[in-house]
Parts: sequence; structure tokens; C-alpha cells
Amino acid sequence: QCQDIMENVEMKTASNEEWTFFAITRSNKERDTSVMTNLGKWWEGSTMEQCLFDPDRFFTAIEVNYPSLVSPIMMIPEVVPIAALQASYLKSVKDMQSKSGPTSRADTGDDSELIEVTKNEFAQPSVLIAPPIIFQTRAHPAESCPSEFSNTFINQQHQRMLQAQCALPFVCSGDVMREPSKLLACAGEAVEEGMQFGLNVLDFQGEKGYADFLYSVTESVFLFREGALFETNEFVDAMTRAAKVLLVFYTPEADTTTVLTLTADFESSASMTVEIEIQHFEILEAAQLQRYIVVQILVLVSIAIMVIDIIHNLKLTVQKCLENHRKAADYDLGRRRSSQEAAGMAGKAVPRKTCSSQWKQVMMIAGDVLSSLRELFKDLVDAVIAVMVIVYIAYRIPSKVASADDTMRVVGQLANIDWSNRGITLEEKTSSFLKYMNQLDQLINSELLLNQFCNVVLILSLLRLIKCTSMHPRLALLEGTIKKAWDDLWHAAILILLLMTCFAGIATWRFGSDREDFATFESSLQKLFEMTFGEFPDEWTESRDMQLFTVLYFMIVFLLVQNFLLAVIVEAYMGVRKDNEDLETEQEFLLDIFSSIVAHWKAHREGWPTPYQLGSQLEKWTARHSVGFRDLHSTAAFRSKEAVVRFLRHYARYEFLAPIAFDDYGPEPSNEQEKLAHDLEIRLGKAMGLHIPTLKEFAHENLEIASQRAQRRNRALPPEKEGSRKQLLSPPTPPT
Repeated sequence: QCQDIMENVEMKTASNEEWTFFAITRSNKERDTSVMTNLGKWWEGSTMEQCLFDPDRFFTAIEVNYPSLVSPIMMIPEVVPIAALQASYLKSVKDMQSKSGPTSRADTGDDSELIEVTKNEFAQPSVLIAPPIIFQTRAHPAESCPSEFSNTFINQQHQRMLQAQCALPFVCSGDVMREPSKLLACAGEAVEEGMQFGLNVLDFQGEKGYADFLYSVTESVFLFREGALFETNEFVDAMTRAAKVLLVFYTPEADTTTVLTLTADFESSASMTVEIEIQHFEILEAAQLQRYIVVQILVLVSIAIMVIDIIHNLKLTVQKCLENHRKAADYDLGRRRSSQEAAGMAGKAVPRKTCSSQWKQVMMIAGDVLSSLRELFKDLVDAVIAVMVIVYIAYRIPSKVASADDTMRVVGQLANIDWSNRGITLEEKTSSFLKYMNQLDQLINSELLLNQFCNVVLILSLLRLIKCTSMHPRLALLEGTIKKAWDDLWHAAILILLLMTCFAGIATWRFGSDREDFATFESSLQKLFEMTFGEFPDEWTESRDMQLFTVLYFMIVFLLVQNFLLAVIVEAYMGVRKDNEDLETEQEFLLDIFSSIVAHWKAHREGWPTPYQLGSQLEKWTARHSVGFRDLHSTAAFRSKEAVVRFLRHYARYEFLAPIAFDDYGPEPSNEQEKLAHDLEIRLGKAMGLHIPTLKEFAHENLEIASQRAQRRNRALPPEKEGSRKQLLSPPTPPT
């Protein structure tokens, strides 16, 4: 027979500043009650048994006669030894120190007991639209470990546990007694089904795992689920492969949904790696969306102009390629006719086209094709960039237009999950949460993919911009320096790659087990890259090996190789600078732009030919040092004679376009050094009694040599070719 019992616990005064641990044990066998706290222990006797099997009378209430905060109460259906109570207290005391009280209270209707809550303002208020969820993936215990020693070690530890922990009067469970893997095991295959911690397997981001409230795992010492008691400190154990904490925020002011993911990877090459990832999904509506679309339309207009320019350049390049091919064909035809005429004059058979001549023609055509391909490469890159920009805008604008509806559909569903409804099971809540998180993750990943695609477009545009700077000598410093130093830079890159690979391998092997910055080969390469710019590892002086490694890297890479690289770049830059100084047509960049605009405007007004048309004509006059009115008018490319005059007057203002001056001995020197050398050469020749021929004497001498060669060729002709002999004997008319 049992009766209602009221235990009056007496104890020392509890602290008002920290939590007090209570453990009340009632024993029907001994008919006493023991009270254990962190302040001490007391016993009280009783004559009546407790009603263990009457749910209405087993436990009714706890009455506290002064205001107190009470944490969740755990009831254990057995007598717990004092050592176990002390261990439980020591486990929970650190966690309880950070807790300030319950999250909710019973509404008594008494306003005098209300506690004022102080609100902390933030710069941009963000709302946590769902409780934090922890998601873990697990592995089955493997039947055996990779090494034999590991298997032997696990069996030895299992036998020691049986002898020490499971010996009488203590009894362990049957699974622990039979299977060593229940004590310690290596990780095997991933868990894809079954229950763990009272939870079923759920799917998130293509992985199978278990999801629970972060509050349940961190704020409680134990959980009661499916008729079993689970200690929360066992939620993450040796079979946990990875654990993720998911937090979803929404910032109304910025119209942005933020997903904060903290990932702990227990299967990395290091002991454990923790990563923090922050992803955003932004909404564009109303005025912001209109401005965005206007900007994209302007980009499309610029792309259209760029496409027109590409088509024009491709047309010119194809015309030039066809012109080069025609010149090559004319040259080959002229050589064949010359060989046929010479063979006919000598009375010999006309030689057939040999494989060697055919191969030369093929190589000439191939060279023209390669040259044209080099010229086409720039236009092809521009075309690729234009196509990529059009594709990006075609995908980006619809995604931004639908961003508001997508947020309402996904984030709205996340915010509408009824977390406080006891009628919905935990599995249904977490399943809905992960379902909408998968949809939100797809939206964020699609945005991320577009951003990566845009990043590629921007990098290609940057490289193309650097290449475009070669249009002007003053801007071609970077492109010209790279071109001059390319061979040395290429071999320096091979040297640096070899050294960095060797140093990274050494650092990972020697320091990977002790230092996080050298834990993996990739992290070692990253740290060595930082060391190249003078950021040396923390506490590198504490170890002799680390000191030797750092000093060696400093001497070889930081001092020698880096300065070699700088020397190569400086030498190439000085070469580009000297080329600019020797370039007579070089002007200031803005002045050249203004001059080009004025020239194009005048050409349109006066009827001048385009630079390509006039250049094609002048390129044929290889023996001319300068051109005048008659030469330009003979091209028939100008609208009138007045246009030719205005053309000459316009370009006569530039000193570098002045005609080349000649003296008795040839073109006059262009600078003082060449002039001094020329005068010194003439004076030395006269002083030594040598005759230095003038330009006219040099021309007549060459004509005489050509006439003698023609006479020698005519002597070899047969009598029937007398007409050809007379033609060849007649000397060419000397130039005036």
C-alpha cells in the first residue's frame, strides 16, 4: 500500500548568481530519500512506499517557496550512484553557465511578475525565418579497419572494457558484449536507411542523413523519443561523417534571403575541418528591376555595335587574305613564265612542275592562312565575348524578373512552417524544411552558376582590354613588356612551379600533422604563395625544422627567384621604352585621339580615301621614299584635285611625315649621332685617298653591272634568238 508523500527538502542556501544542481533519489527498498546538490548531500527517512505504478499519484509537483528558475527535469527509473550524479553535474555545469533562464513561462495573469525584455538594435535587422537545423550524415561501422594493427587494437580495447567496465556487479548490454564495433570501429559505407537518435533518414542536397533542431541537441541534456531516452552529447559520435548547421535569414530592407551554413567535416585529411558558407538570394522589384533592365539593354546596344565592328573587321581580313593569296598565285605564275621563257631561249624542254615547287606553293599558302588566322583571332575572341554576353543576359533577366515570385514561393513556405504545432511530427517539420531548403539551394546555385559565367566573361574582357592597349605605343607598356619578356617569363614560371611543388610537398609531409596551414597540399601551396609576398607562418621560430624550412624558402624563392622575375620584367620594360623613344610617329594618347577624329571628319567632308584603300595603293610602291601630288592623284582614290591638295596640307603639319632629304651620298641622317658618323666616314675616306661614290655614281655602276650580266646571257643564246638578243643588249633607261 502506498500513500501520498510530500518530501520537504532542506538544504543550504542556494546561490542567486548561478545554477544549483539537485538530484533527489527515492528508494522504496530502503524507504529513504536522499538529496544531492553541488552544495552537499542529505538523507531523510520515510515509513511509506512511493506509488510507482499509479500515474496520477507517482509525481505531482515541485513546490518552491521563493522565486527561482527551474531547468527541465529528468526522471531516471533507477537508483543512480553518487559518482554518476557527480559526473552528470560536471558534464552540464559548463553548458548551464551560459543559460539565462527558460524561453517561455506560464501566464499567471499577474503583471507584477512581468520581466522587461531589452531589444538590441542592429544596423540592418534580419529575421531568422526558421529555427536552426542540424543535419548530419553517418556511416555504418566497418567490419574491419584498413590495417591489421587497428583491428587488433580494437579487439584488445574491447576485452579490457569487458574485464573492467562490464564485470560484476556491472552489466553491459548484449550488443556491447558481443560486438567490438559497438565500442570502437572504423567508418564504413554511408548510412542510407534506418533510425538514429529517434529520427528517420531524410534527403538534403543529394545526401542521406538525419535532421534535428539545433536547440534540442544543444539546450537539453537528454531527449525522450520513440519510448527511448537519448543523451544529446551522443548525437555526434565516431560514425558521424559530416554535420551541417543551417540558418535561414531574411532582411526586409535589402530584400535578401541569406543562408548561413556551418559544416564540420570529420572525414577530411586533417582531424576535422570547419567551413562557414554564406549565400544570398536577392529580390529585384519595381524601380530596381527597371534600372537593371535598362542597364542590360544598354549592354546589348554596345554588343550590337561591337558585332558590327567584328563583321567589318572580318570582311577586311578576308579581303586581305584573298589579296595575299592572289599575290602568291601571281608570283608563282610569273616564276613559271620566266622559267619557260628562259628554257625556250636556251632551246631546252620546259621543265614540269616538280613536287618541290608544289610543296613550296603549299607552304606559301599555309603561311598566308596562319597569318590570316592570327589576324582573325582578335575578332574571334570578340565574337565569343559578344555571344557569351548575349547568353548571360538571356538567362539573367528572366531570373531577376521571377526572383520575387521565387522568393514568395520558397521562402514564404519556409516561414509558414508551423513549428509550434504539436500535431505535426518532428519528421514532418524537418522534412518540409529540407524540401524548401533544396528548392532555395537550387535558386542560389543557378544564380551562382550565372555569376561564375559572368566572371569568365569579365576576365576575357579584361584580357581583351589589355590586348587593345597595344593600339597606342604609350598604352602598350603592359602588352609590350609581356611580349618581350614572354620567353623568360615562361621558363621562370616553370622554375617557380617546380620549386613551389617541392616546398609544398615537404611542408605537407613534415608539418601537416601539427599545423593547420600545412594540413593539405592545397593549403600548403596557398601558404607558400602568401610567403612569397612576405607573410610568414605564425610562430615559425618555435621549431628548428620550421626555422630551416622558412629561411630556405626565403633565400631561394623570396630573394633569388622573385628578384630574377623582377629583373626580367624591368629589362623588357626598358626595351619597350626605348622602342617608344625611337618611334618618330609616336604622340600623346589624347592628342592622337583628337587627330584621328579630325582626320576622319575631314576625310568624310573632303572625299579622301579610307586608310585601308590608300594604304593598299602605297604598299605597292616599295621603291618610293615619298609621294607627292601627282602620285596621289594618279591613284584615282580622291574626289578631286582640291581634295589631294587639302590632304597634303593636312598631313604636312606633322614633322614625322616630312619627305626624306637626300644629299650627294644618299638619305640624310635622321639624328645627330648618325650625322656625325656619316661625316666622319667621308672625311676618313678622303684623308686616306679613297673615293666614296655618290648616289648617282652608285646608280650608274649598278646599271652597268646589270648591262654586263645581260650581255653575258645573250652570248649563250642560239642564232635564231637574235631578236631576243637585241632586246636584252639594249641597256635600260637610266632614272632621271
